[in-house]
Amino acid sequence: MPSGVRTLFLCGDVMTGRGIDQIMRHPGAPLLHERAVEDARAYVELAEERNGPIPRGVDASYIWGDALEELERVKPDVRIVNLETSITLSDDFWPDKDVHYRMHPENVECLAALGIDVCALANNHVLDWGTTGLLETIATLARSGIAPAGAGNNIREAEQPVSVELESGGRLLVFALGSETSGIPPSWAATERSPGVELLDDLSPATASRAASRLRERKRPGDVAIASIHWGTNWGYEVPSSFVHFAHRLVDAGFDVIHGHSSHHVRPIEVYRDRLILYGCGDFIDDYEGIEGYEAFRDDLALMYFATLDAASGELAELRMVPMQIRNFRLARPSREDVEWLRETIAGCSAPFGSSVDLGADGSLLLRWRPHRAPGSQHSLRGTAAPVTGSAGARRARRAGSPSHTLRREGLAPMIVRQLRIRFEWREPAEAFTEPWGRLPSFARPEWRPPCDVYESGSSWVVKAELAGVDEVDLEVSLYEDGLLIEGSRAWRCPGERDDLRVHAAEIRHGPFRVAVRLPPTLDRARATVDYDRGLVVVHIPKRGTS
Repeated sequence: MPSGVRTLFLCGDVMTGRGIDQIMRHPGAPLLHERAVEDARAYVELAEERNGPIPRGVDASYIWGDALEELERVKPDVRIVNLETSITLSDDFWPDKDVHYRMHPENVECLAALGIDVCALANNHVLDWGTTGLLETIATLARSGIAPAGAGNNIREAEQPVSVELESGGRLLVFALGSETSGIPPSWAATERSPGVELLDDLSPATASRAASRLRERKRPGDVAIASIHWGTNWGYEVPSSFVHFAHRLVDAGFDVIHGHSSHHVRPIEVYRDRLILYGCGDFIDDYEGIEGYEAFRDDLALMYFATLDAASGELAELRMVPMQIRNFRLARPSREDVEWLRETIAGCSAPFGSSVDLGADGSLLLRWRPHRAPGSQHSLRGTAAPVTGSAGARRARRAGSPSHTLRREGLAPMIVRQLRIRFEWREPAEAFTEPWGRLPSFARPEWRPPCDVYESGSSWVVKAELAGVDEVDLEVSLYEDGLLIEGSRAWRCPGERDDLRVHAAEIRHGPFRVAVRLPPTLDRARATVDYDRGLVVVHIPKRGTS
């Protein structure tokens, strides 16, 4: 069994086609088939209008800029990216798509310059230039010593995971999967007789079970398994519940890392059962620098994800994220202000998943998360714990044998306040039942948004959440330096249990819930109190320096 740790480098979409291709030593044909742009060089000009001149005929390492220095310093065991372009000379563009990416095969040297080991190809651009373009992409990568995953001449090749032998022992298995939610045309799915990508039927439990079966056939003790999934829309921070369930089922089945991509910006991070789930890594390199319309999402800011895993168990030991900025089609270190914006953004959207983010002295971002809770144990973030007092909190602590938790961090930077984030999630799909007299079907809907209000006075903050129907034993309040989590579950009690009850239709909101509230660092966590009475939970947090 391998010992020690393994460090992986992961990132989001690597789009080295179109405008990026045009500044390299071997630019391909610039002709495009887009509604508004007919020449790929226009994207270079747009970027120059925003940030100044971009050199032409650049060498293979130009676009990676400061990222190469970081990779040389960390020396990760394996480097994995999602390659979102076709590498081809084919002119056979896909007619039913608005955007087509391609890079000249001679420019594959830029991927080699980054030291990439595995390219996930199960995405919505690898077939932009037809099956000829796909097969040329696969062959070009193979000649360069880069393993393609998630696409092939047929379904057997597309389903085959990449196996990377590790110097420390064991293997890294990379399964690349695509979802129609990212815009992959259904006709791109590989079949027994035609090339294509590994396209998931959906994100259902049955589909997760099929992926789990493939994993069981191949994973051996000491192996680390990654599911690299191209899913979801390009913009927005919300993660659909179906994505959460699918990721959890894959982890339950034995996958150690869920490497999600498709979004043009960073999305939430979760650690589930001590396994890393990246719901959306954001773009790593692209030619969108001069495109307007979504500046609020800061898609010019990219992240290098360095995940350190325990070699024996596959559990996450550390996630260190190094910010980069795309400027002049090149990755560079961003400003301190931009790094702080990234920290706040990731922390804010990841808080409902029990994750927070610290700013390191070197400008990197460090993930903090809740270790897996075994039956009968308490949740806490990895850090120093202190109790939350109050009637409900005290009673719950007496029952559990330990207090609720708060995380203390030194040198906390200023953050956005009055930012209320509420999301809901559930673990089971909606299920139909038949009423006792067998007439009409009803549905229990496992989703609900607990109403929540935040009040600020001169001396304190008060958070109130309405949780009617939730038993106190099913409720947990956790207070952290940068936020508050109220979590629990409301049971579904089927109507019609009594013979004399007649219900013709029922809509019952039930299941797990989580309310996350961002809090400023000026509050005195040590004096916080929690009360729960008749479905209303009230958390009172005094300001520092008040009585």
